[in-house]
Amino acid sequence: MQEEAARLSLVDFRLDNARILAPQTGIIVEGELTERIGAVIGRGDVLFRLTRVEDLYLRLDVNERDVHEIGIGFTGEFAFASAPERRLAFVIEAIEPAAVAAAGSNLVYVRGRIEGDAELWWRPGMTGVAKIDVEKRPLIWIITHRIIDYIRMKLWI
Repeated sequence: MQEEAARLSLVDFRLDNARILAPQTGIIVEGELTERIGAVIGRGDVLFRLTRVEDLYLRLDVNERDVHEIGIGFTGEFAFASAPERRLAFVIEAIEPAAVAAAGSNLVYVRGRIEGDAELWWRPGMTGVAKIDVEKRPLIWIITHRIIDYIRMKLWI
């Protein structure tokens, strides 16, 4: 009887330690336990990826050839792919100093602060399109500057 009581207390102890408690309030952005049914899970294995929704920011992927046109403090607007009719304002806070190779081009990560309060349906990892306000340019420059840059690179001018 003592042996069974010890086993029962061990089961109770393991059940109490089986609860998953997060160190902060947030939402689950990665991980699905139904995919792991019957799988062996070891101590230290990542089950969920949790993130906070209070401090959301924009991560803009700007092509390396265009990053010289923008700076900290520039403003713009963005729209989520899931709600393209709603445009929201942002301000550029930081520009990463190194480019990252992705999707066949070099991208520079630009961090933007969303103007206004986050809405309940926003989630980390959402994608969309952003437009950054830069200085006015003549129409001829807008049409020809990429071609001229391409020729300069090919001819080393």
